[in-house]
Amino acid sequence: MNLLDELIDTYLTNNIGQSYLDLETKQVVYDGDPLITGEEGIDWDDEENIDRYVEIPSIESFQAFRLMELFAAQVNDDKKSDPLFQALSSSHRPFRKFKDGLIEAGLETEWYAFEYQYAKKEMEDWLEFLEKKEV
Repeated sequence: MNLLDELIDTYLTNNIGQSYLDLETKQVVYDGDPLITGEEGIDWDDEENIDRYVEIPSIESFQAFRLMELFAAQVNDDKKSDPLFQALSSSHRPFRKFKDGLIEAGLETEWYAFEYQYAKKEMEDWLEFLEKKEV
């Protein structure tokens, strides 16, 4: 997996603890419980590590919700988009209902491509920000 794909995956599914980009090796490092990650954590007592690692952002729930709204709005078939909007207007488990609506409408592939493109743009912008910051 290349770095951008790994960053995208981390951005969309960061749930193991904190994820960092190692600026020296250009690798993603998970700083969570070693029993879960299988890796030693980052030694934050070593002052060199403070500038070496940058926390990778992860999608916030409000951003994910907005992304689902944008996706539903661009679906041109009312029979497919209506269940998605109904799921999003639900006060009980809208994320789960949205995923169920995607499956029912046969839109999973389109959704994951849409979500990937959004996350790709976010991570490209973030990497560009880091490059400007280092200069």
